[in-house]
Amino acid sequence: MVKKLSKKLENKLMNIIAKYGDEMNDFIIGCAFIRDPFITDFRNMISLVDDTELSQAVNEFMKIAHNTFRWENYLEARTTAEKTFRLFYAQCRYPEDKLEEAVKKFIISFFNENIDENLREWQEEQGKEKYPTETQTEDDIDNIQLSRFFARLSEITDEEANKDFCSRIGVRYDYEQLHMCCWFSVEITHDGGYHSRKTISYSARTSYGRLLNPRSLLWIGIVMGADRDELRAASDEMGSARDNKTKCGIVRKHVPFDEIRRLYGKMVLGESGEA
Repeated sequence: MVKKLSKKLENKLMNIIAKYGDEMNDFIIGCAFIRDPFITDFRNMISLVDDTELSQAVNEFMKIAHNTFRWENYLEARTTAEKTFRLFYAQCRYPEDKLEEAVKKFIISFFNENIDENLREWQEEQGKEKYPTETQTEDDIDNIQLSRFFARLSEITDEEANKDFCSRIGVRYDYEQLHMCCWFSVEITHDGGYHSRKTISYSARTSYGRLLNPRSLLWIGIVMGADRDELRAASDEMGSARDNKTKCGIVRKHVPFDEIRRLYGKMVLGESGEA
C-alpha cells in the first residue's frame, strides 16, 4: 500500500530541495518531489515505503540532478532527466534487472508532472479546482487528454519502430515527445510573454492548426500511426518550401486532423476507426 506524503515528510523534502535550489533547473525538478502523483510514482519505482529511506533517496537524486539536469530546451530536459535517473539508480545500487522499467516509469511521470503544472496554472487562472470533462467532442480531442496520450507512448505504441522512422525523415523523437506534451497542455492556459494568448483552448483540433513546427506535426502523425507513405510524401514535399507556415500546410494536407482524431479514437477509445 502506498503511503501518502505527510506534512512532516513534505517539510523534510522541501528542506532537501532548498539545499540545491540555487538554479531554476533545481527548482523545476525539485518541486515535483513535493507533489502527488510524482512522489508516489517515485516511491513505487524504487519500492521505498519508509519515509527516512525516501528522503535519503530524494537527497541523492537532487545531488545528482543539481549537476546533470537542464531545462534549456525540450530535448536537453528529456535526455538529462533520464541521465539523472540512471546515475541515481546506479549509485544507489538498485536492482539492475528493473532499471529499464523504472526509467520508463520515471519519464512518464516526468512528462505528466509538466502536464499537471499546466493544469495547476489553469486552476489558478480560472479560480476553479475541477477541470471540465465536457471538452471532449466526437470530432475533437481534449488538449490534456492528448498530452497524457503522448506521455504514455512507450506503453501503447511500438516506440522503437516510431523512433526509427523519425530518424529516417529527420524528426527528433525524444525532443518532440516532451515538446508536444508541453505544447498541448499549455494551450489550456493564457501562457505568458511572447506566447501569451487572449483565449485558452481545450481543442486539440485548434492547437494542431496553430502549430508552426512541421517536424512536430510529422511526429504526431508518426506516433498516431498515420500512413507512412503519406508522411514520407509530406517530408519530401516540405523540402521545396521556404517557410514553416507553408511546410505545416503541406503536412496537414497529407495528415489532416480528422485522420489524427480517427486514429486516436481507434487507439485510445476503442472505436472502429471506420467512417
